[in-house]
Formats: sequence, C-alpha cells, structure tokens
Amino acid sequence: MNHLHAIQTLLGQARETREQAVLRVAEALRHRDNSRQKLSMLEHYRSDYLSRLQHEFKKMASTISLTQYGAFVDKLEAAIQQQREDLGFREKTLRLVQEKLIECEKRIRSLELYLEKQLRQLAQIENRREQKLMDEYAAGLARRMLQN
Repeated sequence: MNHLHAIQTLLGQARETREQAVLRVAEALRHRDNSRQKLSMLEHYRSDYLSRLQHEFKKMASTISLTQYGAFVDKLEAAIQQQREDLGFREKTLRLVQEKLIECEKRIRSLELYLEKQLRQLAQIENRREQKLMDEYAAGLARRMLQN
C-alpha cells in the first residue's frame, strides 16, 4: 500500500505541475497576442504615415520636412523590427511552454495507467484470496455434511 501511496503522491505532484504549465501557456498566449497586436498597430501606423508623407510631399517638397519625415519613418521601421523580434521570442516561448504542458500530460497519463494496473493487480490478489477462503469454507462445510 505504501507503493500505491507513493504513486498517488507522484500523480498529485504531476497534476500540480500540469496546472502550473497550463497557467504558463495562458500567460504566453497573452504575451504573444499582445505582441502581435502591437506589431499590427505599428504596421498600420506606418502605412498611414507613409500615405500622409506622400500627400505632404506633393504639397510641399521642402528638404527639412522630408528629412524629418524620413527620420521618423526610420524610427518607425526600427520599432517594427524590434516588435517583430519580440513576437518571434513570444512565439518561441509559447511553443516551449506548450511542449512542457504536453510532457506533463504524458507523465500524468503514464502514472494513471501504472496506478490503474497496480490497483487491478491488488484487486485480483484480493479476489483470489476471497475465492480461496470461500473454497476452503465450502470444502469444510462439505466435509462436515459428509461426517454427519
């Protein structure tokens, strides 16, 4: 029975680890989605800004304003690149925590199967013991009936 208790303890720990992994997956999903949304907003802003730049360029083509627009576009491109890198990091993190969750699920299933097997074996042993007692009782009863 100590062996079964140890398996049940391991199973409980594995389930707690799985719950922590589920929370990490949810957090990674949130971070990834936020990063994706920021990237989308930056790209949309860049598109709007570039169309405004074209409009302004047609109205006035001063060197100062074009230089300022160009500098801002460069900063915007750098921000977009940084956000793409962040999104890549978030997606990698998400894959890693999802893999960890899958490992946890496999460990739990393995422990559950092992525990079920052990319980079936114990039940078989108990059934055999009960059957033996019933057989002995029946044999003793039959002997007494024959003696009388």
